[in-house]
Amino acid sequence: MTDDAFFTDILTTAVEGGIDHWANARRHELSDAGYRRVEVNDHDGELEWQVLDAAVVARGVALILQDGQTVLDAHWGGMLREARAANNSSLIDAELADYIVQIGLFGEVVFN
Repeated sequence: MTDDAFFTDILTTAVEGGIDHWANARRHELSDAGYRRVEVNDHDGELEWQVLDAAVVARGVALILQDGQTVLDAHWGGMLREARAANNSSLIDAELADYIVQIGLFGEVVFN
């Protein structure tokens, strides 16, 4: 699995169920592999529309895996480390995909 496929899979998991508790989505761009790009804002409309794509996911993954990072607890960080080491995005569930996207967008988990 390439990095692009790994990040696209996480984005797809987030869009198809992880972010729906806080996000409105529009302008979906799909490929055969899943979501390429989508715009989101929060249900209250307080946030400007933000672009979600593989770059946002990659940023979230990098922030979480950084040494000394405290944006997620050891449980979630461990799950991501295991998935990344195995290069297996299927180990990432919708909740973790949501956290990855939020950290990629905002630098932290804003919506629990």
